[in-house]
Amino acid sequence: MSGTSDGGFNVGDMGCVREHQRPHLRFKALRSGAVAATRTLIDARPRQLTDPQRREAFTTWATKMSDLYRVDVPVISWVPRLHADNGFYGLYSSESARIFLDPMRPSIITLAHEYRHHLQSNGARLVCDDIEHDAQGWSMSLHYSAHPQLFARLVRAGQVAFIDPAALRRITGETPP
Repeated sequence: MSGTSDGGFNVGDMGCVREHQRPHLRFKALRSGAVAATRTLIDARPRQLTDPQRREAFTTWATKMSDLYRVDVPVISWVPRLHADNGFYGLYSSESARIFLDPMRPSIITLAHEYRHHLQSNGARLVCDDIEHDAQGWSMSLHYSAHPQLFARLVRAGQVAFIDPAALRRITGETPP
């Protein structure tokens, strides 16, 4: 696949295999509205919100993204014990256009990852043939683009799965602990 990446439906070959240790750099030209919506959600500090406020903030983000990408808004369902029972913090069902999240770990990266699966089910072209690597790269690139310093802190704290901590130096120039 070749072409340009706009973080949406015109995705070209960004070196999925080559970039496996740096998924936060896989999407280089995300839509500015997507980055802005994500920055707004990050700034709201969802983990510090009440449960109803967090649900509203996540739904507002999904609505803004759906307007931007011209797709239906997925339903977000909060499933207690999702991780304990299934080993996942989030899931997406293309049959019901529903994102399932564990309320015990309300992660913006997980929300964005599952939302990317929603875009995939609505025709988004993949960066590579693996839908998980595509969703992983899109969600991490989106968070990194919206707030690189916070992303680096999360990596340092071990709160970002599937990223090589040694990549921290490539993110900020810092040496990992």
